[in-house]
Formats: sequence, structure tokens, C-alpha cells
Amino acid sequence: MAPAWSPDGKHLAYLNALGLPAGESVVVVTDGAGHEVASFPGAGWTIAWSPDSTRIATWVGPGVGPGETIAVYGLDGTRQALLTMPPGFGPHRDEDPTWSHDGALLISLLPDSGGDPRQIWELPVDGGAPRPLPAIDPRQVDSPDGTRVATGCRDSAVRSASLVITEADGTELRVLPGASIGSCSSLPDPSFSPCRPLSGAVYEDPVWSPTGDRVAFTWNWSGGLHELCLVNVASGAVTMLAGDDGITAIGFSAEGDRILFSRTDASDLDSLWAVDADGSHPQTLVSGTVSGGWQPLPADH
Repeated sequence: MAPAWSPDGKHLAYLNALGLPAGESVVVVTDGAGHEVASFPGAGWTIAWSPDSTRIATWVGPGVGPGETIAVYGLDGTRQALLTMPPGFGPHRDEDPTWSHDGALLISLLPDSGGDPRQIWELPVDGGAPRPLPAIDPRQVDSPDGTRVATGCRDSAVRSASLVITEADGTELRVLPGASIGSCSSLPDPSFSPCRPLSGAVYEDPVWSPTGDRVAFTWNWSGGLHELCLVNVASGAVTMLAGDDGITAIGFSAEGDRILFSRTDASDLDSLWAVDADGSHPQTLVSGTVSGGWQPLPADH
């Protein structure tokens, strides 16, 4: 499950629950030839590699389910840090921690009492105290060069399902206006029910091109047909690349000429696809899964 290559392309990591008691899983790390080099407890939905390819952050147990404790492991399987959520806070939803460009662990948290505001927190790996980040903080950037942010805003604090692209200092570069978000307070249980978008476009799953000049994303209108699209940040031109139910953008190839995405059709059949950045040459790559990623070539190749 959730296979992911290290940023330097030398190791593959994935989650494995085969042969383990219910509710338990491990992270397995292999070299490029498929030989196992480490295995350690872990759970979650993705593999969180550090930018320098030397560490993996993962939810851990037993007795502490995903959402409460994060461990950081080295490539030799040694646990380097054990991090807990700040008192009174828990994850915004089922999601994994991410690494900032400078090696900090970030996680989106909400108060345990429910409701907003959702906020990005830093969990220092060196043992420092967790702290919330300002609304605009350079470590939240997600473009390859570490200078820009692309966000599919879909929470009640922002009250919009727009795609917003900004500089690290918060300067807006491009906004694709989306549907307004309904009020959480009008729902039967605002602590657990998502805030539903009203009629209009919903933008999700933004991913950057390697050169930071384009963003691929998924788009749908009031829960209808999904489309994989691409926006040129400078011009605002939007290109539709593929359309179907259940599409999720995964990532650009290293050259920036192809985009990997997953698709779940009306019969609940999963598959991985790739398409050229101009929408041509769509191709089914693997059937039966929605997990995958491009393999980066190691620096010595």
C-alpha cells in the first residue's frame, strides 16, 4: 500500500499489513533492486519521506492509533524521534504529516472540541515544543523550488472551494474561484461532519510541475463529473486533460511533460493513468490500484 520512492530515487517504501494482526501495519523500505533494508511499525495513508531521503515519518501504535503519535525513523530502521500532538488538538482529517523544505514536520490540526480554526502546526523533530504556524509562513510552501503555495481551499474558515496560488509571503498570483462552503453550524454534528460546498466549482488535489510554472488539479461541479485540469500560473490559461468520475491528480513526471493520476470508474474499478501535459496520449498504466508515483532516477544514473 502507498508505495513511494525517496526523493533521491534510491529507496522505495510502502505500508504492509499482510500477516499482521488486524489494525497493525509496518513500513517496509527496499533498495532500488527490491531488497529489504529496513522494516518498522507504521500506519497511515502515504509515505512521508524527508527532503534529504534519510528519514520517514509515520503514525505509530500499538495502543496509539493514527492521529495521536508520530515516529521518525532512519533508513536503518532506528527510531529517531517520537512526537505527540499538542494538548487539546488532533488532526484535521485522515492525513499524514508532511516535511517542509527545511526538514520540519508539519500537520494540519483542529481543536479537540471540534469546529475551526484549522491550523498548520510544526512538530519539531529535535524535541522542541509544537507550535502553530502563522497563516503565511515560508515553510508551508509546496512548489518544487520552495517559493509558492497551491491550495484547494475547502474548509469553513476560508468558506471557499477555490484554487488559490500564492507566493510564500501570501501574495496572490492566481485564483480560480470555486463554490462557497456551507456553514458548519447548520449541520447536525459540526464536530465530525464536513462542511459541504454549495453549488459551483470545487478545486482539489493541486500538484506542481517541476519548474513551478503550472499546477495540475481535479475539478468538479457540484459533485458531478471530475476533470483533471492544468493551469498556467502566469497566464491563467486552463487546459482540460481528462474527465471521468473519481479522478485524483498524483504528480508530474520529472521532465514535466506527463501527469500521473488515478481513476475509479462507475463500476468501482481502480486504475492508474498518465497523460501528456497538453491532454494528448492518455494511457492506462496499471489496473486495480489508485496508489503509485513516478520513480526519480538516482543522481548517479
